[in-house]
Amino acid sequence: RLSTSAKRVKIGSRGKAAVYAGVHNHGLRAGGRKTAMGTLGRFKMPKRQFLGESYTTNKRIVNFLQKKLRKGFK
Repeated sequence: RLSTSAKRVKIGSRGKAAVYAGVHNHGLRAGGRKTAMGTLGRFKMPKRQFLGESYTTNKRIVNFLQKKLRKGFK
């Protein structure tokens, strides 16, 4: 997903990909299918965080984007 304002650009995803990523990243309930007897097979996915908040990661992302933007405006 993408949204922009005068001070911010927000990049992300939505739909099935976002649900799938959230289940893995945060360790949420997953699986299951509905039957006449109820929902079968639901389980709690162990948290398998693929990208967390950190000063270093945020700085690298900002540096990468600044470099790409500078190239784009030359």
